[in-house]
Parts: sequence; C-alpha cells; structure tokens
Amino acid sequence: MTYNFNKLAYVSAILFLLCASFLIGCESKKEEAAEDNIENTKETVFVADKSSSEWVEYKSSAEKSIANNDERIKELKVKIKKPGMPNMDKLREKQINELESRNAALRARIIEFKEDETHSNWHQFKLEVQKELDEMQKSIDDLSK
Repeated sequence: MTYNFNKLAYVSAILFLLCASFLIGCESKKEEAAEDNIENTKETVFVADKSSSEWVEYKSSAEKSIANNDERIKELKVKIKKPGMPNMDKLREKQINELESRNAALRARIIEFKEDETHSNWHQFKLEVQKELDEMQKSIDDLSK
C-alpha cells in the first residue's frame, strides 16, 4: 500500500508541477501580449501624429498649388480675350472653364477630407489628389502654349 501511495504522490506532484508551469507560461504570454498591445498603441499614436503633421503640410502644399492654378487660369482667360481666332478661342474658353471647375472641385475635396481618416485612406486620397493636380498643371501648360 505504501508503494501505491508513493506512486500516487509522485504522479500528483508531477501533475501539479505541469499545471503550475502551464499557468505560469500562460501568465507570461498574457504579459507579453499586453506589452505588445502597449507597443502597438504607442506606434499607432506616433503614426497618427506623423500623419496629422503630414496632412497639414500636404494640405498647405495642395492649397498653394490650387491657388497657383487659379492664377494661371485667370491669366489664360485674359490671354484668350485678345483678338485672334474666334473658333480656337471658344474651344480654349471651354477648356479653361472645365479646368476652373476641376480646380474648384479639388479644393472642395481637400476641405472635406477629414484628418482622422484611416492611414490607407489618407495615402489613397493623397495619390488621387496629386494625380489630379499633375493632370491639371499639364493641361494648363498645354493651353498656355
């Protein structure tokens, strides 16, 4: 009977040690997960701060480009009012009016964009706006020639 008691004691001790090590391992994993969450939160806050300052800089730059486009469009309107070829002037006037509309729509789009948009939306927005600005500047350059 002593043999069975010793065997039972050893098996119980081994099971106790296994359970204890398992619980300790789970606790350390929880701590690691909590630390990872804290690090991810810090990184997210850093990215949000960076994006916010990046947004302010980009918005300022885009608004300058739009204002520049407005000035160039005004110059084109003055330029086509000079005597020349009436048919070409009507076509140019139509193109200039379209550019003016696109420029106004782009300005409204920038104003309506919210800083708290997700990071991927911000980059997509930035690419689309930059593409539109580039196309408009090329169109204005073409009309200026």
